Amino acid sequence: MFLPSLSEEEFYDGYRKRLETKLKQKVTQITRDERLLETLPEEEKASFKVSLNMAVGEREEIQQLLNQIREQVENPKKPD
Repeated sequence: MFLPSLSEEEFYDGYRKRLETKLKQKVTQITRDERLLETLPEEEKASFKVSLNMAVGEREEIQQLLNQIREQVENPKKPD
């Protein structure tokens, strides 16, 4: 089966869209977890905070990737 190749612009556009979707999902997860954290008993909060901190780190990583893609699209490198 032959799949047509994507142009660099199409690749980055698709990648950006997937990352934006993941970012929205991660923001929703963090918001939900922050609200849940307030309702948990003290003995459960520590492990929940670890999970929340991991989600925040993942959100920051996704945001950094989006920033890199935007930079790449706005300032493409010219072939030497």
